[in-house]
Amino acid sequence: MAPPLPSSWRLSLSLLLSASTALAQITSGPQPASGPAFARTSTRLYIQGGSYPSGNFDQFFSLDLAVPWNTSTPVWTQLQNGPQQSVYPAVFSSDQKTMITFHSGTPFAMRYNVASKQWSPSNIVPTHDWQGTSAVTDPNTGVVYIAGGYAGENRSSMDIYNFDTDTLVAGSQMTEQAMASFPNRAYYANVWSQSRKSILYFGGYNSTLKQIPDQNTVTEFVPASGSYSILPTFGTIPPMRADHCMTSNDDGTLVVVYGGRLTNDPNFNGDLYILDLTTQTWRKGTAGPPRVYAACTVAGDQFLMWGGKASDNSYAPAQVMIYSLTNNNWVSRYAPPQSYVDLRASEEPQTSSPGTSTGSKDSGPNPGAIAGGVVGGVAIICIAVLFFIFRRRQHRQHRPIPLKTTDNQDDTPTLKPSPPPLSNQDDELERMRIQIQNQQEQLELQRRLMQLQQQNLQMAPQPMPTYQYQEPTYSYQPPIVYSGGSPSNPASSTVHSDPSGFRSSPDTVNSVTGLNHHGFAVTSTPTGYADGNSQYVEAHAMTPLAYAPPPTAAVLAPKTVKNGNYWGEERPLGNPHAVIET
Repeated sequence: MAPPLPSSWRLSLSLLLSASTALAQITSGPQPASGPAFARTSTRLYIQGGSYPSGNFDQFFSLDLAVPWNTSTPVWTQLQNGPQQSVYPAVFSSDQKTMITFHSGTPFAMRYNVASKQWSPSNIVPTHDWQGTSAVTDPNTGVVYIAGGYAGENRSSMDIYNFDTDTLVAGSQMTEQAMASFPNRAYYANVWSQSRKSILYFGGYNSTLKQIPDQNTVTEFVPASGSYSILPTFGTIPPMRADHCMTSNDDGTLVVVYGGRLTNDPNFNGDLYILDLTTQTWRKGTAGPPRVYAACTVAGDQFLMWGGKASDNSYAPAQVMIYSLTNNNWVSRYAPPQSYVDLRASEEPQTSSPGTSTGSKDSGPNPGAIAGGVVGGVAIICIAVLFFIFRRRQHRQHRPIPLKTTDNQDDTPTLKPSPPPLSNQDDELERMRIQIQNQQEQLELQRRLMQLQQQNLQMAPQPMPTYQYQEPTYSYQPPIVYSGGSPSNPASSTVHSDPSGFRSSPDTVNSVTGLNHHGFAVTSTPTGYADGNSQYVEAHAMTPLAYAPPPTAAVLAPKTVKNGNYWGEERPLGNPHAVIET
């Protein structure tokens, strides 16, 4: 059995694994989407579905609001995939144990149980399946109010959903006075105001979806009395809009409106307005990037916004935007309210590993999450092994060496404490490591030596080669004189003494006398035109004249040897025949 790791190693590996896990947590999150359903609990923002260029997502994530994070690394938790839809509402029950989505496709409504982390279809069957309708839960009664409704006609009813009985009923039809107070009943935004115990509506199209009304209207519906009215507001009043985001703070004293589509303006808007319900006064904040169909919430004094579409109709990045309502500026770091941190202790534990999905309604685990987990696990194992090898090598290199110490009275050598003896396997590994290291050093020295030799060769002047004459070995033969060369003469041969080729015009052809490679004096006629003739003739055969013994090496002058082949032709540098091909 291998000995246990030292405590310092265990601590280092533990920190490494913790850092890897934290990195995996903060870098995972939902894909950018437009029009997701979103809902809040005390310490989490839930985002589900939404559209992308070729369809709708079924993704489901929660954003942790009880821990700090940066805008680029929010702490998401991936949950079981849900409905595959966009631009539809979601709300929680008053006890925050169940979430429901409406206009979810087939089936029409889906319920999510927080404890079991499972989706199940709702039993409700709507009369109409409108898009652009929203919902709000009254936390005092647990009843959900859906303005415009799915059970009435012409978006003129206030439908009521009951979580306990899983039923949807059509509320009372709006009177003419109520509809005059609530003209915008499609693609509006709504929030619950705990301070006023009422639901506030702002923006949207009229019931026929033909236009956004010009007048600024904040409609208030009081569930206890069932009354509708227009809330008077003052200050810098925002223009009417649709497809915007609207949310309120925890105590219901502030309402934030962001982005949307303005009247007769094709461009999206990035304005931010804050309504103080204690004074019913609007103020304008610092504008941000244009957005429509975004998800948003308020946590403490921080406005959070995610998703939607940008001004060029592209999908907004997955970054969470944070706006400080106190300082009136956009910030990059989220700081959880202390009340959220305290509430987290009372919440039921929830898995915070976004890399692992609890399943999908169609095919079980998320393949992307599994692949990410496998890659992350392999990376962690490789890092841990490399770390272990590094520490082991460092430990070996710093092994205590015996030192001899002397003083004035005692010459007895003293040894430093040595580590426990190595096992046979460790000795073998150590020997192999030393051999490999020595081989690497030898290779490095050889490589360096070759570099130095090449540099010296390049810097040194190239010596001119000299001709070294060698005495030929032959038997003396008396000279033979011929009357003329002919092709049949055995001592004659046809030689082209002019390697440059043909002459361009007739000229005088002269005989050239010289020595052949056997040492005979010969006379040759070069190729060209004969004297005074226009007829081209081949070079005549060489005619031996007389034997001339070659001079000795002592009287020969040095000759310059060209870089050529056997026939004296110039050979360009780098000729492949001058090197050995490998």
